[in-house]
Order: sequence, then structure tokens, then C-alpha cells
Amino acid sequence: MESIEQFSFTRQLRLYIEVVLTQEDGTLTGRIQFDPHTGWRTNYSATVIEIKPGVNSLNSIKERFQWAQGKGFLLGQQRVFHENRPNNTVIQKGVLVDKPWKLRLNVVTVLVKPFVMLRRSNPGDPQHKGNDRFEGYCIDLLKLLAKNISGFEYNIFVSEGTELDNLTAVGMECLDIS
Repeated sequence: MESIEQFSFTRQLRLYIEVVLTQEDGTLTGRIQFDPHTGWRTNYSATVIEIKPGVNSLNSIKERFQWAQGKGFLLGQQRVFHENRPNNTVIQKGVLVDKPWKLRLNVVTVLVKPFVMLRRSNPGDPQHKGNDRFEGYCIDLLKLLAKNISGFEYNIFVSEGTELDNLTAVGMECLDIS
């Protein structure tokens, strides 16, 4: 019967983990805590940022929203902050201000069945306008996101500069998203 050799850095690793777990200020994602039954990390959050490529300044980084474990994406001015309690537990609180948050995306696409198609209209029916001009799997997905995420809005644009038939790109679209 072979004996199992203990990992040589076990004690040192355990000491490091204990130091991290007992830190009061925690990390960028909150105080590090683990579920005692599953071993998964709990009570953490992360900030989602947008970085504009090609711009080398602090203005190129924009904080978009926050994601919190167990809550998902927090919209508007919701923020999670970690509050240390006397018994060394940490609770998360979301703060919501009155101003609603909106994210309007400009979706540039090409027409590819069954993902994105022009919606057909019957003779005599009014022409479809805006996003209602389109149907397909990707359009259904966008509608579902807009239905389930408060403040999620989008405009769909068809790119004139890409041909998928011969797999060539003949141009690019420039959209002002400011």
C-alpha cells in the first residue's frame, strides 16, 4: 500500500489563506468568504467597465455597471457595498437612486437566415418600422434581453459593407455611440 505524500507547502499555503480570509478590508471584489459546504466563494461583486480602444487617457475607461454574486447585473445607480459586522459576517446592500439607468446599444448586423431576416408584410398592411422590421433567432434573443433587463434598449442596423455569400468584407460601419 502506497502512502500519500503531503504537499510540501500545505502549512504555508494554509497560513496565507488564513491571512486573506481574516483581512478586514478585503479585496477589490469584497472580503473573501467561502461557503463551508461547497467551498465556492460567496458574497463578492465585480465592476464591469468599458475601455475605449485607441484612447490613452483616464477618459477612455467608463464604469458601466456592477455584477454581484447571487444578484446578477445591478442596473442604474445600484451598487453593492460590503459591510463588516461585529461577528465577522459580511452583508451586501444594493443602493438605488431615483434616476433610471439605460443602456442603448446600436446592433450592426447582416441578414443571415435564420438569425436575422427582414420581416415580411402582407400587401395592404402598414410597413414595419424600426426594430420591428426584423425577425429571427438573434432578434428574439434581443427582445428577450430587453424584456428581462430593465433599461436595456437597442437599435438594429443592417451593415451594407459585408457580404457573407463570398465571405468578403467590403467596408465597415461607423456609428456614433456617444
